[in-house]
Amino acid sequence: MYDGVYNVHKKEFVELVDKGVSIAVCALNVEQRKVNRVDGILFGSQYDHACIANDVDRFISFG
Repeated sequence: MYDGVYNVHKKEFVELVDKGVSIAVCALNVEQRKVNRVDGILFGSQYDHACIANDVDRFISFG
């Protein structure tokens, strides 16, 4: 969320996606900051965020 959406273009995030890690970012914040979308990363909503947080064992947030 917020400025954390800029992380989607970092090499480390791309490598995590390649290893099967699920990454999601706020689509609204991406749009507001004009960040380009990246294959393999979910550009979702607060509803998606809530569903993910409910379904996982570990949850990390970068903001």
